[in-house]
Amino acid sequence: MSRTAKIDENIYCPKCGKHEHQVKHGKNKSGSQKYRCNDCGMDYTPEPRPW
Repeated sequence: MSRTAKIDENIYCPKCGKHEHQVKHGKNKSGSQKYRCNDCGMDYTPEPRPW
């Protein structure tokens, strides 16, 4: 069973630039959504909130 999520197509990986395989990956300490790129493995937050 594959666990893939429908992600907004405006989310791009800052490392490899792809948007096809971006999945939600928890939240950071300030409450912003984190994502993970399943192509290159990078974790990132596209719109970080201030504390």
